[in-house]
Amino acid sequence: VYPRLIVERALKYPTKGIIFAHNHPSGDLKPSRKDIELTQELKDLLDVLDIKLLDHIILGEGDHFSFYENGLIEY
Repeated sequence: VYPRLIVERALKYPTKGIIFAHNHPSGDLKPSRKDIELTQELKDLLDVLDIKLLDHIILGEGDHFSFYENGLIEY
């Protein structure tokens, strides 16, 4: 993940909110420490640009984990 590319793409369009998603092929939906750190880093970066990070969703084995639903993202 390259935060600069995310910001460039977000600024190219009239973006007010973003949802990130990625998969965990192992099926373990628990976010890693890196997932949590990167999500917070991106949220802080987007906040400066007045763009809301609405959610970060981890997909795997027919289920999902939502950072928002689990209290890891607040707005």
